[in-house]
Amino acid sequence: MEFNTDSIPELIKNEIKQSQSIMKIFKRFKIHPDRLDTLKIVICDLEKKYAETDMVQMRLDNSLFKNGWQSFIENGFFVVAHEIIHWLTRTKENMSYFSDPEEIDGFIMSIAYEIEQGSDMDTIWNRIFPKIEFHFNGKKQARQFFEGLIEDAVKIVKNP
Repeated sequence: MEFNTDSIPELIKNEIKQSQSIMKIFKRFKIHPDRLDTLKIVICDLEKKYAETDMVQMRLDNSLFKNGWQSFIENGFFVVAHEIIHWLTRTKENMSYFSDPEEIDGFIMSIAYEIEQGSDMDTIWNRIFPKIEFHFNGKKQARQFFEGLIEDAVKIVKNP
């Protein structure tokens, strides 16, 4: 049976969400399954590898799909189950980046230094915010977090 290869990413994400064991792992990592919406799944030629996954995308080799979708589910989906752990781990590590007081203080000091040097807020936003925003899925959350860092930096500069 033929299947539309363009639909593979959504089919894979649906299969992940229907797997009780994979959903238990999402719970263990404290990552909501909706975060899968941010994962890009690409089917390509990986030259002798089945898959590679980072925080942004899961790349699956074409060979996994040569016998169709049902064959992939029966004989190759274990690759996705394995790769999802890599994605969850990297996603969790990235989320905890801003739980590290050293990182938070580092950004506060970067902002405080820029303020002390007379940089305007546009410059500070353009220079530092992209490094913060990268770690968030939503721009609103990133902005709120950054605004809090600015408040802390201003306190440092104004209270010697």
